[in-house]
Amino acid sequence: FSAAAYVIYLNATGCELDKVVEAADAQLARIGGRVHVAVFQAVQERQIAQALAGRTTGPLNFSDATYDEERDLAYIAATPNHSQIAYHYRSKVQIHYLYRDYEGAMAWAEKGVPLLPSVESQVGEWQFVFYYALAAAARAGQSEGEARERLLDTARGILEKFRQWAVRCEANFAHRRDLIAAEILRVSGEGDAAAAFEIALAAAEARGWLHDIALAHELTAAYHCGKGDAAAGLRHAQRAVECYTRWGAHAKANDVRSWAGIAAGTASTA
Repeated sequence: FSAAAYVIYLNATGCELDKVVEAADAQLARIGGRVHVAVFQAVQERQIAQALAGRTTGPLNFSDATYDEERDLAYIAATPNHSQIAYHYRSKVQIHYLYRDYEGAMAWAEKGVPLLPSVESQVGEWQFVFYYALAAAARAGQSEGEARERLLDTARGILEKFRQWAVRCEANFAHRRDLIAAEILRVSGEGDAAAAFEIALAAAEARGWLHDIALAHELTAAYHCGKGDAAAGLRHAQRAVECYTRWGAHAKANDVRSWAGIAAGTASTA
C-alpha cells in the first residue's frame, strides 16, 4: 500500500500531473496486482490526473484507453473497502466541483460523508472536506432560504475544522482554511470578501502548491467578475490558467479560458 500512498501524496501536494501518471504506472508495476486496494488507489490517482489533463472520455469521467471507470474504479462501491470508497467519492466531489457542477459535487459528497471515519486523519479526509466545503458554499450561492443557510452552515462547520488543523500544521491547512473563509464571505456577504481572497491568495502562493494557487486565482477571478470588475477578473483568470497549465491540467485551463472569455479578451462570466 505504501507504493500507492506515494502517488496519493504526489497528487495531494500539486505535483505536475504527468509526473503523477508516470509515478502511478511505475507503482502499479511494482504492486503487480498483488494488493487489490493498492491497485485501486494508484489507478484512482492516475485517472483524476488524466481527467484534469484532458485525456479521459469527458471532464467528469475517469475512463481512458487504459482504464474504465465502471470496471476499474466505481466497482469499489460494491465492496466492504470503505476507505477506498471514500477516496473514490473524494475524487468525484473534486472533479465535479472543479468543473462547477456544484449540485453533482454535493450529491457525491453526501454519499461520502458517512464514510469519512474510514479515512480519518488521512490525506483523503482533508481533501474530501476541502472540496465539500467549497462545493457547499458555491451551491449556497445558487440557493435561497433555508437551503442556502444549511449549505453555508455546512461550509462553516468544515471551516472550523480547518482552523483547528491549521493550528497543528499551518503549512498544510492555512491556505485552504483561508480560501474556504473567502468563499463563505463571498456568498454570505457578511464581511470583506475582497480582503479575504487576497489573504487566501497570499497563503496559497506562499505554500507553493500549484493546484491550490490556480484554484485561489480562479475563485478570486470569479469574485471580481461577479462584482463587475472585469479587469481584475481577467487578471486573476489569466494567472489561474498559467498555474493550471504548469500543473498539467490542460483541460481545466481551457475550461477557465472559456468561462473567463480569455480567448476573446474579456472577463465576462455570462
